[in-house]
Amino acid sequence: MSQRKNGHLRRVLEWGLTLTLLLPLAVVANPFSDTSYTTFFTQGMLFQLLVEGLVIAWLFAMAKDNALRPPWRHPIVLTATMFLFATAFTQLFSIWPERSFWSTQDRMTGVFHNLHVWAYLLVLVSTVDTQAMWERLVRWSVSVSGIVSALAMIQWLALDGGRITSTLSNPNNLALYALLHIFLALWLHARTKKRWPLAIGALHILTIFIAGSQGGLVALSVGGITWAAHRWIQKPLTKTVAITLLGAALLGALLTFANAGILAQHLNQETRGTLVHSVTERLELWNIGWQAFTQHPVVGWGYETFTVPFDQLRDARVQTNMTERWADRAHNQWLDALVSTGLIGFTALIALWGAALWSSREDRALFCALVAIPIFQSVQFDTLYSTIFLTFIFGLIAYQSRHTSTKNTDAHGTTLLWLPVVASVILLPIASYANINSLTLNMQKTAAVQALNTDLVVALEKTAATLANPSPYRYNMRRQIAAEVFEHPSGILKMNTDESHALIALLADQIHDENQKDPAELRLLLASFWLHSSLATSDADAAERARQSVLLMQDIAPTRPETYASLAIQHVVDGNIMEAIDAYEMATALAFDQSSETSYRIEQANLYAGLGAWENMLTSLEGIDTIATTQLARIVLSAASAVSQDNPPPDLFLSYVVMTANNSADNHSVLEAAITILETGGRMEDANMIRNYLEGR
Repeated sequence: MSQRKNGHLRRVLEWGLTLTLLLPLAVVANPFSDTSYTTFFTQGMLFQLLVEGLVIAWLFAMAKDNALRPPWRHPIVLTATMFLFATAFTQLFSIWPERSFWSTQDRMTGVFHNLHVWAYLLVLVSTVDTQAMWERLVRWSVSVSGIVSALAMIQWLALDGGRITSTLSNPNNLALYALLHIFLALWLHARTKKRWPLAIGALHILTIFIAGSQGGLVALSVGGITWAAHRWIQKPLTKTVAITLLGAALLGALLTFANAGILAQHLNQETRGTLVHSVTERLELWNIGWQAFTQHPVVGWGYETFTVPFDQLRDARVQTNMTERWADRAHNQWLDALVSTGLIGFTALIALWGAALWSSREDRALFCALVAIPIFQSVQFDTLYSTIFLTFIFGLIAYQSRHTSTKNTDAHGTTLLWLPVVASVILLPIASYANINSLTLNMQKTAAVQALNTDLVVALEKTAATLANPSPYRYNMRRQIAAEVFEHPSGILKMNTDESHALIALLADQIHDENQKDPAELRLLLASFWLHSSLATSDADAAERARQSVLLMQDIAPTRPETYASLAIQHVVDGNIMEAIDAYEMATALAFDQSSETSYRIEQANLYAGLGAWENMLTSLEGIDTIATTQLARIVLSAASAVSQDNPPPDLFLSYVVMTANNSADNHSVLEAAITILETGGRMEDANMIRNYLEGR
């Protein structure tokens, strides 16, 4: 930026850009425990609002100084612009346009975010035009990254060795952020000769290790090898850098071996099993992703739509490799690009990375960063943090190459000034309004969920306020509140209350209008709400809507266990108990985790108990180490109506009943049912003990 013009705007822009580098410290959850996606969403909103403010300041500055126009001819700026237009074009063909444009609050990587990232790059390459200014920004970013890694160390100790996230919501986000800043620390050391950036870089190596990121360690090793080769080609290493690199290479190699299981004889079976499971799970996701790409090879399915091909293409025969109930990414950035944007977007992405690699070839640290990151992204995917800080590195590379190349890559072009000004006047207020509303909506949603623990009436009021918010992210909030209501610990006990039914009805009505946008998630929630509404109120209309939704789920998501669990409930509503048992059998076979499998087996045992089929009931319960008292209480209640002198329950089940009765003192109906079963089964002493306890209470 000109030193004689826009002095005040220069300071505003520099401090605004500095604030974008401080976003990892903007937390709304406890950094010493697992942080939630609430933090992630807030950081994404703050980034977008900061960029919108920066663009306004930049446009004012550019109106006074034409030298601040972007260098459109620079390969990075040109290919970044091509990538934005390519992704925007492919989203015109998205199977879910709204979600592709806005993304979700869990990811923040849609076309709307891409537009902000592109604008961020333009501001960087147009206004940060001195070495001193870049050094200040990098110093800020490296310093903040040191704080993030220090918090990660504290969190790791607090969690007693569990996987850590620091302030970045996910261990892999943390690992990628640390990896990027290792190379920024090396760049800063090369420019300033200060040693403190090397200390922070060494801390980041430890952070990647305790984050449990095998991909991060492999990428770090590849980056280290590239650094050594690049350095060897140029000139001998300085003593400080040589010792640092040697130590980092040795540590990286040891940690990679330990985490990847190469030294298998020193690893326990659980560690080896975790590694094998992680590999096989990704292979399955990649297979699904490749099949999805072949179905839409040119323009892809659209951003944030991987759940749709996942539901349609997942092979139930190998479902045991999956630990998640759903997947919204292929866990490979390059395959994700093929699935979401097809060959058009993928080609533009490759062109952008190629331009960045070519432009950074003379800067060792930045070149090595661009070699290591794609390795990491081969087993991960872009997130809010990677897009922000990769864009920062792209801007730094553009500056470096513009000031070292003999070619004229500094030309700013002849783009008319009125075009970006008019577009900004129209779009920036809309974008800012949407983001402010989204932050408000997030606070409303959090308050509604918290109220579930104390007062359903208050929760109902706050949920109504959340659903009335016009934010573009309202769909995600509806889904999250719906899931919280349905999974609420005391939800079953409160399901028959007027407030609970009103909350269910409110959510069902709000979600109904959006059920075509998410073929699986919302229809599963709708089916659950309508089923519970029909059970609580005998609402024939709700029962019919639930039946239609559940039947449709078998076509949309035939490999989801929730599909068959909902179908089982529908069969119970219709009085088809044996069909319900078969549906729970299918749900159990497709379950992704032990918790879900246990839940389905208990529901199946409950139905068998109601039929008096004791042997089958015990078979369903076999192998379950612990059964929650409230879950077993439901089985006891079902068994009470089925037991008779000619059909007594087995001894093992009676011992379950005693345990339930002794631990359910607040449930009068369970105690009465337990007495009936014990008396019919001949356990008069146990029955009298419970009766005396009940009478004396």
